[in-house]
Amino acid sequence: YNHLLRARYKSDPGAPPWKCEPIEIIRVAYETQGGRPTGSDVDFKDTYPAELAEAVKLYFTGKAPEGVAYIQNKIENNPERSAFHQAGKKLRKDITTVEQLYKDGQGELGNNKPEKAAEPFTEALEIDEQLVLGSKGASLAPEQKKKELEKRLSYYRRNIQSDMAAACYARGKDLMDRKDRRQACKVWKLGFSFWKGYTDLLRAV
Repeated sequence: YNHLLRARYKSDPGAPPWKCEPIEIIRVAYETQGGRPTGSDVDFKDTYPAELAEAVKLYFTGKAPEGVAYIQNKIENNPERSAFHQAGKKLRKDITTVEQLYKDGQGELGNNKPEKAAEPFTEALEIDEQLVLGSKGASLAPEQKKKELEKRLSYYRRNIQSDMAAACYARGKDLMDRKDRRQACKVWKLGFSFWKGYTDLLRAV
């Protein structure tokens, strides 16, 4: 988005403020496919004890720091919740790790290096899977696991997928413009491995 604004300003400094208009075909497609759930649509009480479910829900909606604070204040610092102290500590560590890996990946994207962002993002998605599916995720077949993750698409997973796809497309296009076809294809395929729903990237691949 920032790249767009900078390029737009260079081409037309006097242009009115950018406004993203709703596109009907995208809205219809979204509704047809059932849409992607928001945090309010997902209840983690079927996966976690009630004492931990709220922290996972905060993480799911992109509020990792609030989730960590909830665990510390409501669970770890509460003697009456001693039965959940160990599980809470692990949950807090996982949430903190995803948040840091997400920031590391975003930093690499900001430097126009999606290839370097892939490693922290991949690790973040692995931990995210464990967080949103809980212990039941280990017993699911790959196809079932994929469907569950589509139903429980966290803030971090959604952004990693879409941001990597967009960044890889832009990086690949730049390489292709410079006649580096092999590297461009490699970067495009990398973005495609994160998310296959980015139309321009799909055409490129």
